[in-house]
Amino acid sequence: MQVEIAKVPESPSVAEETSVWPFLFGLALTAFLGGLPVSRPFALSGFALLLASAVGWTWSNVLRPPPEEGEIGGRSRLWWGMVLLIVSEAGLFLSGLLALTAHPEAFARDLNRPLTLGASLVLWSSGFVGGWAVKRMDRRGRFTGGLAATIALGLLFVGYQAFEYRRLYAEGFTLQSGGQGSIFYFLTGLHGAHVVGGLAMLGAILGLALARRIGPSRAPAVRAVMLYWHFVDAVWVVLYAVLYLRLF
Repeated sequence: MQVEIAKVPESPSVAEETSVWPFLFGLALTAFLGGLPVSRPFALSGFALLLASAVGWTWSNVLRPPPEEGEIGGRSRLWWGMVLLIVSEAGLFLSGLLALTAHPEAFARDLNRPLTLGASLVLWSSGFVGGWAVKRMDRRGRFTGGLAATIALGLLFVGYQAFEYRRLYAEGFTLQSGGQGSIFYFLTGLHGAHVVGGLAMLGAILGLALARRIGPSRAPAVRAVMLYWHFVDAVWVVLYAVLYLRLF
């Protein structure tokens, strides 16, 4: 009697699982924020690398063949990887918020609350539109339309932030404006960099969807990107409450 031994699937090698994109994304973010107060060309280089790494990271994860057994607790490994990234990025924002305890005078200046609230509602609504789109991945027209709307809303927010920076600089409120200037621009600039990174990821997903390169097997990558976008929305809820409403 011949006994067949079940073949155990080979585990993916370390080389297959290792990705350089998260490292490049973090390096680009550091270069961008570190270069802002000292070197504009260096900051712009970091910004360009941030865009490239966000697109490359998303593109490679969406096109990569999905693992046969890639779930942990009902969630994909990519989803959990994004959770770890979000936790580490949340620490950066927390460090900036903790700086407020050392600079209680940091917000003697009144900021434009009503106009910024309008821009905030635009950003927050993009999260609802994006979530709606992800739930309709099986309907290509609605999925791509929802993603395009999400990106458009995010771009409107970035455009407002650029307008606000220009106005504040014209009034003499700069990075060199004591504790308030450094904390304000660090936190809002950090958030803005995350918004731009998220837009690059969403743009890559939209491009692949338009090229018909996204199917049900790529859903975990799309959900991971949308989780990141929800994180960007949630962070701005806190920043608006702290920086503009002074709820701290």
